[in-house]
Amino acid sequence: MVAALTAWVKMGAPWPEAAAEARPATATGPAFKITEKDREFWSFRPVRQPPTPVVGRDPRGDAVLHPIDRFVLAKLEENGLRPVAPADKRTLIRRATFDLIGLPPTPEEIDAFLADDSPEAFAKVVDRLLASPNYGERWGRHWLDIARYGEDQAHTFQARKYPDGYRYRDWVVKAFNADMPYDRFILEQVAGDLLDGPNRADRLAALLGFFALGPVYYGRATADELDDRVDTLTRAFSG
Repeated sequence: MVAALTAWVKMGAPWPEAAAEARPATATGPAFKITEKDREFWSFRPVRQPPTPVVGRDPRGDAVLHPIDRFVLAKLEENGLRPVAPADKRTLIRRATFDLIGLPPTPEEIDAFLADDSPEAFAKVVDRLLASPNYGERWGRHWLDIARYGEDQAHTFQARKYPDGYRYRDWVVKAFNADMPYDRFILEQVAGDLLDGPNRADRLAALLGFFALGPVYYGRATADELDDRVDTLTRAFSG
């Protein structure tokens, strides 16, 4: 396996659709090459700090408060568009609450925000929402879709339940709420059994959940089961 991967990399790591053109250096025929155009693809470029666009004053009369505002305003100006009017406080807290936790704000939360005239009023709302356990439930579900989370085998009329499937769901929610670094998020799902340290049971829930909650086949269809796991892994972590 190592030798095969080494040979593949030396060939330029061609994708399957280019395999017909890929040749080792000693063979005849056209050799596969990574072009400069290929290298310019955005995901292969080094991360860089782009220059901040120069824009006019916000047409709403507000000063630009953040460099990101300048990028937004520059695109609006480029397309002959103008920003809409600022949202009132009641609308703002509803938008933020629905966006971050998927639920409406309570009447008490709305009243508290309306009564808070400090410059940090909205920042306090956002911090409270990010600290809510509902935040992980709201955003973790997007990852669960990618990991094809389910609590039974929906592909068969004799579905077998996954009674411990909730452990993976809870791990994902906990990871989002704890703001787990993305590299650690990957490691625990792909190699959690090989990592040292406490909380090994949680890491096993991550590993076994990510790989085992997909369809299970029998007999000659075992290759389809393995293909599903490889496909899920590459799609999830390679986009």
